Amino acid sequence: MSLTLDKRYGRGGVLGPLPKATDRLAADLLSVRRRLGEWAAAESGRLLIFAPLFLMAGAAIYFTRPQEPPSVLPLLIAGLGAVGAVMVRRGGRDRLAWLAWAATLMALGSALADWRTDRAETPLLARPWGPGPLTGALVALENRPSDQRLTIAPTAIGVLPSDSLPRLVRVTWRGDPIAASPGATLSLFGQLMPPPGPAVPGGYDYGRHLYFEGIGGVGFLMAEPRLVTEATPTLGSAAWLQGLRQRIAERIADALPGPAGAVTIALVTGDRSALPPPIVDALRHTGLAHLLAISGLHMGLVCGTVFVVLRTALAAIPPLAARWPMKKPAALAACGAGIIYLALSGGPISAQRAFIMASIGFLAVLLDRRAVSLRTVAVAAIVIVAWRPDMILGAGFQMSFAAVTALVATYTALEGRLRPAVTIAGRVRRFVLGLMVTSLVAGLATAPMAIYHFNQVAAYGLLANLIVMPIFSLLIMPGLVLGLALMPFGADGLVWPITGFGLEAILSIATWIAGWEGAVIAVAQWPPWAFATVLAGGLALCLLRAAWRWGGLGLIALGLAGAASAVPPIAMIADGAGNLAIRDEDGEVAVLSRRRARFSLDQWRAVYGLPKGTALRRLDCPPAAPICVLRTAGPRISLVRSLEAAGQACRTDDIVILPLWRTERITDGCDAVLLTAARLEALGPVALLPARSGSSVGGPQGWRMTSVKAVRGDRPWVP
Repeated sequence: MSLTLDKRYGRGGVLGPLPKATDRLAADLLSVRRRLGEWAAAESGRLLIFAPLFLMAGAAIYFTRPQEPPSVLPLLIAGLGAVGAVMVRRGGRDRLAWLAWAATLMALGSALADWRTDRAETPLLARPWGPGPLTGALVALENRPSDQRLTIAPTAIGVLPSDSLPRLVRVTWRGDPIAASPGATLSLFGQLMPPPGPAVPGGYDYGRHLYFEGIGGVGFLMAEPRLVTEATPTLGSAAWLQGLRQRIAERIADALPGPAGAVTIALVTGDRSALPPPIVDALRHTGLAHLLAISGLHMGLVCGTVFVVLRTALAAIPPLAARWPMKKPAALAACGAGIIYLALSGGPISAQRAFIMASIGFLAVLLDRRAVSLRTVAVAAIVIVAWRPDMILGAGFQMSFAAVTALVATYTALEGRLRPAVTIAGRVRRFVLGLMVTSLVAGLATAPMAIYHFNQVAAYGLLANLIVMPIFSLLIMPGLVLGLALMPFGADGLVWPITGFGLEAILSIATWIAGWEGAVIAVAQWPPWAFATVLAGGLALCLLRAAWRWGGLGLIALGLAGAASAVPPIAMIADGAGNLAIRDEDGEVAVLSRRRARFSLDQWRAVYGLPKGTALRRLDCPPAAPICVLRTAGPRISLVRSLEAAGQACRTDDIVILPLWRTERITDGCDAVLLTAARLEALGPVALLPARSGSSVGGPQGWRMTSVKAVRGDRPWVP
């Protein structure tokens, strides 16, 4: 074989001819490397767009850790990462610098979450207390259809030391409604408990939410609250604003009675206490529940209405229009309208988040920048994460951020590809097409969150939104703005009947569609990794520029496949084995429930993908039976109430539940896993899951055990 000189295969070396397959492979690798470099270059200069994602990832890592990390560690990592990013950037290694900035932002997100936790510093009840007397000042009173919920700043709780009192407690009263104003001192009698954790391992941690709201205990009242001292009259802004909201609600209720009036009050003042439960269920089952939560949609329509009307009116004045850009005073007025709406709505977190996003958009108008862009969305997300990083784990923030990001990315991609509409018919077609695209994109973007957090999908949600949103956008929200503007002049009575007519139409449509067969599809609990993979795929489609964004479709497919193949828990145990659910060999779910545990049963139905209210088969286990053998799709479980039966169960079963004993020294040489009353109390709710990758972790039949305690760990929000 002759030798040839070929510089492609070495620096001046003498090489033999390479096989053609190897030559093609080398050329293909060079082409792939060149293409990847081009794609990476297309993403350069866009770190700001990805910055909130890295901040959220760092905060999520902090909140999901079982132990409190050292406070100095994320700051140290952030500092080193920033220094490293600057150094490698000066060396011309842009891609490595980008990775260093990503690590820096993740560490900074963790540091922000740690700072927010320290800032909250909510004292918690260490253990259940009561029944007994407690005294405190009324902070908030919520009138709900079936009860009242009181938030109390306690000054005395029985004989508990004053330095161990929670800052706030939240209690429920189911008797005759009480009339009291915030600031009044009440004498109460009831029972308190520490903020509750998840009902299932990995479920929503309501106790963490309460911790960041400053509430250190929850409970219920067993006697009618007694007024000790009236609220001190004050001319403070908070009291004046609360009185104004109440007067507006009363005025609307007088002009517009019934469910339509209750929805109007909810949209204006944020008070949803008068909403009939069937109406709320109908909106939820048709994917229209977002209409009730004052969020980006409402804030955008209010501010947008003021902006468009005022800009159009000012532009109609030639001397002004020729001298100044009318969009800037209109933007200032729109921000002012947003502030007023935020105050009237009571300032819920969702409205605060929406106002931040809207105000940043109008700030861009004032600075002659593009108001609606991915950079604007990124800046708003950065501000929100820096202010309240604890919100990132909630469904509200995730759905809002996903919908806005997807809509902005979609319309940015369509920009310049659609011909301008000239005729009236063309503008109508574009408006209808815009509504269809908006509903479709927002529905697809928020569907993963709805499935993961609520375990259900509104099958006809897209259709319901297509029918309802024109009415809501063109009639309801502008009508609310006009009604509030005319209220000081006493002319708002002309507007509310028109608004009520539109709302009655919306409620009728929602009730009609909710009655269709299959309107709600229950979905079994997704694994967290599958949910994260679907989110990553959606973000890749929305944020990346180069062709590798289409890899997001593969990530979405991978996540959906993982969710579809996930096997639900074999069994779940709660309340010291007072409540228990199993999945039998036929896949049917059966329960043993001897305590009032409607919440736990609803959570278990959601985990197994069963519609709310589904009748569950009761396990045949009489209270006097010394042993009940529970045949599951995995381990053999026995519920034991006698020592003789415990010895037998230890020889034949995989898990032995001993709810009547607190010690494990009952039988010697027990090969089964013992769950005594003390251990169940320490673990909290327990789930038995199939072993990962078919291994036999925890038992010979391929199962493993996890608990709420193992998932929550030892964190400030865990009592």
